[in-house]
Amino acid sequence: MRLMVTGGGTGGHVYPALSALEAVLDQPSAGAKAEDILWVGSHEGVERDIVGRTAYGYAAVSTGPLRGANPLQALQSGWLILRGAWRVCVGADGPGCLATASAAPGVSA
Repeated sequence: MRLMVTGGGTGGHVYPALSALEAVLDQPSAGAKAEDILWVGSHEGVERDIVGRTAYGYAAVSTGPLRGANPLQALQSGWLILRGAWRVCVGADGPGCLATASAAPGVSA
């Protein structure tokens, strides 16, 4: 199983997602291996350092603020996030599953 995970901004999102990944890897029926997991995060986020200490792959994408941003900035940030996600998904062999750890479902900045 190929698994793509996204989440960042704070360790409060990253560490629970890492725990969930460990639980998946502990289930033989899932057929997942650490090398099948790709974490997608930002260039500067804490997730880069945290995930970098694991055996999982990491792909950095450009992001920007969504919460508290003015409408123009939020639109620009949304574009950056979508563009980065597109590049990762098209460049990959396609994940079998996508998991996100974020305060806003489906959006991780």
